[in-house]
Amino acid sequence: MRKKKIIFGLLSFIALGTVLAGCGSSSASSKDTSKTYKYGEVTIPAKNLSNI
Repeated sequence: MRKKKIIFGLLSFIALGTVLAGCGSSSASSKDTSKTYKYGEVTIPAKNLSNI
């Protein structure tokens, strides 16, 4: 019984950490899909599906 509680607690802790890590803000989720680089501009049209 004690072993089940420990396993459940560890799995709950891992799940909570995963959920909280997914809520963080990052520049990868920015709305701007075009980037300007040294050799020109790169546009990823598949990332902006709201215009379809």
